[in-house]
Amino acid sequence: VRSLSALAGAGVVAVTWALGWRLFGPAAGLLAGLYAGTSAFQVYYSQEARMYILVTLLGGLSMLAFVRLLEAWSGGAARRRALIAASVWYVLATALATYTHYFAFSLLAGQNVAVLIWLLGRRGTERRVPWGPLLAWGALQALVVGLYVPWLVASWGSLRSWPAVSAPLSLGGLLARAAQVFAFGVT
Repeated sequence: VRSLSALAGAGVVAVTWALGWRLFGPAAGLLAGLYAGTSAFQVYYSQEARMYILVTLLGGLSMLAFVRLLEAWSGGAARRRALIAASVWYVLATALATYTHYFAFSLLAGQNVAVLIWLLGRRGTERRVPWGPLLAWGALQALVVGLYVPWLVASWGSLRSWPAVSAPLSLGGLLARAAQVFAFGVT
C-alpha cells in the first residue's frame, strides 16, 4: 500500500536534484537532492499511504516544467519543441497536483507571481510587453483550471460543509509549525 509513496519519495529526490542543477548548477543539485533524500519530513511522508509525498512530486515536476517554459520563452522561436514539451508536462503535472491536494493551488499562485516578475524584467530590457509568453501563460493557466472544473463541480457540496477538525491557526503559528516540521520532521 505504501509503495506508491516510497516511489514518489524517490522521485522527489530526483526532481529536487534536477531543479537544483538546472537553476544553480551541479553542486547545488547534488546538495538539494541529498537534503531531499535525508529530510526527516520527506522520509516520513514517503512511508505513509497518503497523498502528501505525491503532491510534492507533482509540484516538483510542475516547477521543473515551469523553469523549462521560462527558458524556452527566453530562447525565442528556436526553442519551439522545448516549449511544446514543457507546456504539456506543465499542464499534466499541475493538473494532477491540484487533483491530489487543494494546497497545490498555492503553487499556481507562486508561479503566477514569478511569471509577472519575469515579464516585468523582460519588458524592462525589451521596452515592450512580451505578448506571446503572456498569452501562452494565460492559456496554460486556463487549461489547468479547466481540467480541474469537473472535480470542483463534483466536490462543491462537501467543500462548502467541510467540518472544522482543529482549532484555528494563525499565520504566524502556521509558519512556526512549518519551520519546525521542515527542520526536524513530524514530531
